[in-house]
Amino acid sequence: MKSSQKLVKVNSFEAKQAIGILAVDDIKISNAGLALLKSREEGRITYKAAVSEVVARAKKYGKG
Repeated sequence: MKSSQKLVKVNSFEAKQAIGILAVDDIKISNAGLALLKSREEGRITYKAAVSEVVARAKKYGKG
């Protein structure tokens, strides 16, 4: 991890469970993904907004 990157920690059981399920398949979540999860966990964005953000990022990476 770069020294300029902040480690994002999640608190809810659901967020930890989601990360754990992905880890079983050796899928690592980016800091951007963790920040999005944290925003959802804290209620700063809606579920629908989070899904839209994930779709937008997927489209962006798909074009690269």
